[in-house]
Amino acid sequence: MKAVILAAGDGTRLEGNHGMPKVLLELAGQTLLERNLASLSQLGIQDFVVVTGYKAELVEAFIEERRLQERYKITLVVNERWLEGNAISVLAARDFVGQRFLVAMGDHLFDPQRMQGLLSLPGEFVGAFDSSPRYIDVAEATKAEGNLRSVERLGKELEEFNYIDAGFFVCSERIFPVIERCLAQDRDEWNDVKEEWIKDRKLRIHDLKGGFWLDIDTDEDQQTAERLLRHRRREKGKRVRG
Repeated sequence: MKAVILAAGDGTRLEGNHGMPKVLLELAGQTLLERNLASLSQLGIQDFVVVTGYKAELVEAFIEERRLQERYKITLVVNERWLEGNAISVLAARDFVGQRFLVAMGDHLFDPQRMQGLLSLPGEFVGAFDSSPRYIDVAEATKAEGNLRSVERLGKELEEFNYIDAGFFVCSERIFPVIERCLAQDRDEWNDVKEEWIKDRKLRIHDLKGGFWLDIDTDEDQQTAERLLRHRRREKGKRVRG
């Protein structure tokens, strides 16, 4: 299975990003891009489509400088319409993925162990959701209401919900006509595509149940991520020494 990493954003809400593409933000000594590649490879994925946009040449230069293509198979795709909704970035990967592929938000961190079950769930559209989120700002997040198996409603403004969207999805190729239908209606966000899909199909749920994951949108998110990553590294060191 291939993974599509959405890496087109500019990270303007992060003061410490200094005008760099958001995926090149460094956290505890490693960029978001490197962390995503390493974590996804722990799920057995070695073939990546990285969709860039803002200052795409800097992401390409970084991949070359760090020799990341010696460790991973990386296809770079430039979304020239990166200022528009992120559904366009998913559509940009259409010619480079197979019948089933993973979509990952480039500004999200996650624990590969908790994400493993996502890849094994059957279904044409399966998402990682969290019934007990611990590390994110729920007010800013996409919420979902659903049963134990699938999503019934979702959106950032939902008042009643029992899941938070964690930003990772296994998709079939049938997602692309849905994206095109949304774009024809001037709906260009990935959330629009999810909402359109659940009108007559199932969006299955893989529940992370409070596992480690967070998205990096603000300086506060960056500080939280730095603290948690350093803590997890110390705890891992203790287990190794023990």
